[in-house]
Amino acid sequence: MKRLTVICTLICSVFLAKAQDLESEMGFLYVKADYLLQTDRYEDAILEFNKIIDQNPKFKDALYKRASAKFAIAAFKGTKNDLLLSFDVIGITPESLLLFGQTQKNLNENDAASNTLKTASLLYTKEENNSSVSKKTRKPSTKTRVNEKSNGDEKSTGEKLKDGMNELDEKVNDILGGLLGNEDDNLSDGEQEEDPYEEEVYKPDLRTNEIFIDEDLTIVIKDGLGGRKILQQPNILILSETSGDVTVDVCVDENGKVTSAVFNKDKSTLSTQSLVSLAVRKSKEYWFERSDQNEICGIMIFRITGRS
Repeated sequence: MKRLTVICTLICSVFLAKAQDLESEMGFLYVKADYLLQTDRYEDAILEFNKIIDQNPKFKDALYKRASAKFAIAAFKGTKNDLLLSFDVIGITPESLLLFGQTQKNLNENDAASNTLKTASLLYTKEENNSSVSKKTRKPSTKTRVNEKSNGDEKSTGEKLKDGMNELDEKVNDILGGLLGNEDDNLSDGEQEEDPYEEEVYKPDLRTNEIFIDEDLTIVIKDGLGGRKILQQPNILILSETSGDVTVDVCVDENGKVTSAVFNKDKSTLSTQSLVSLAVRKSKEYWFERSDQNEICGIMIFRITGRS
């Protein structure tokens, strides 16, 4: 009996050691994949996330991260598939639902995208409200997940999304009604008292800045950033057999750093993954002059002249 106990203990120890080794390996792969994603090496990041998901699709937020990488290179069908799988095995977070809505929009599923984005906005609002609750009355929680199974009578994801959209519509109506009521109460004979401390309203910069790179490429910066001086721009080499535009929505902070760059399908005529990935990555390498505004957004158009 003792010998049997010893053998069972040894077997359990072996399996435990293997499990720990696998967890360590997965952790290393995740760190590597996430680093590649953060440094805009999307294709390489996808390959590393593939290794993780093949072994364990529930590992952290690997599915969501792989979906983000696919979205960055305009692989929208793959993005949608990853997010749907993520919803099923992990749950829905405000971030993943927002990405899902943006993906639907790029797939021209406009009605569904509108509903999804409204619901994502509501979930963000609820999460912010929850985070303001005193720690004495509520323990810190992880990201909101709206389809985790708990009680047998819990609503389905579809029902929650519908309830969320209805609640959001009611809130919007209340806010609009309040604004209209305040205007009626405060305005008299078409006049309104001026506020001496009212901040100057920012007026968007409507200028356009065209930068000739070479015979294959011209960068057009406009819709808010056209007049902002560029302090540093990257070396860009694009070879394409097809002519067209790859447009990237860009936001720049007060220090001139590009904080976000997202492919804009609606304003693009080219959506080749390699070109999109390159345009998004190079957009983030621009550096602008400082500004009094915390954040200013605009677009960068990579106007490509094909050699066909």
